[in-house]
Amino acid sequence: MPSMGGLDLLRQLHVKKHLYEAIVMTGHESLQDARNAMELGAVSYVGKPVKHEELMRHVRAALEQVAVNERELAYRENLEREVRARTKELEETLRLTEFQSRRLDMRGLVADRVNEVLRRYPDKAVRVTGIE
Repeated sequence: MPSMGGLDLLRQLHVKKHLYEAIVMTGHESLQDARNAMELGAVSYVGKPVKHEELMRHVRAALEQVAVNERELAYRENLEREVRARTKELEETLRLTEFQSRRLDMRGLVADRVNEVLRRYPDKAVRVTGIE
């Protein structure tokens, strides 16, 4: 590549979190470059010249990995949608539960107040209405 090397391109793609599968082909093989390429996400590091059959094997492996990545991404996106939907349901249930709890607390306060009045006037007849 005239403007940048293959490892430089991999670094830029890696930093930007692109979804890709890369096969690095080089005329100047080095163990350090191979290690760097693999750490940056390359699926293969191939020295030139490369035989057609070998290159096709690397391409097939990369395409298989792309298919796996696409399935994984679709699964993850579906899972995230499910989590959002369930979270929304749980939040609504919590809201309703808290509302019911406040209603029960209020009923308890009303009952306490009625009992207080009844204790104050034990010899009087009292009719309580409007309480469920």
